[in-house]
Amino acid sequence: MRPALTTVLYRGEQWRVRVEPAPPGARRSRVLGAHGELSLLLAPQDVRRPRTVLKHRLRQYARELIAEEVQRLARSFSFVFSTLSVRDQRTRWGSCSGRGHLSFNWRLVMAPPDVMRYVVLHELTHLVEPNHSSRFWRRLAQVCPDLAQQKLWLRRHGASLMRF
Repeated sequence: MRPALTTVLYRGEQWRVRVEPAPPGARRSRVLGAHGELSLLLAPQDVRRPRTVLKHRLRQYARELIAEEVQRLARSFSFVFSTLSVRDQRTRWGSCSGRGHLSFNWRLVMAPPDVMRYVVLHELTHLVEPNHSSRFWRRLAQVCPDLAQQKLWLRRHGASLMRF
């Protein structure tokens, strides 16, 4: 198999994706990332599904990065949440339940870090203002002064992320 090369958006930057067979005897596919390139080393059972392997790894990265961001920002701004999940939502970037459960779309890992930060702060703010009233937007602006810029990025690029 000749290596294929394509790109994927990761943390707001285009990363090259190199697809090649895993070393002989490998039973699991691996994804290695460094210096703007992701290498998909595909085990025999995954050779025909590189997109699935890549999506699975991006979801793992998203879980790690979003959890770190939620913990950091909740601590910094004294927000208290109950649980956190990262899911495959098709129409939302995040949500906050009345019981303090936060849920985020794994595709946020493809957006720039400031956009992820905005979405996390948006949902954390719902812990104290469970609506989209003017009071909510004022509170959010206090912790995220560049929210208009981040909302604009999502409006312009969000649909392409959702298609992945």
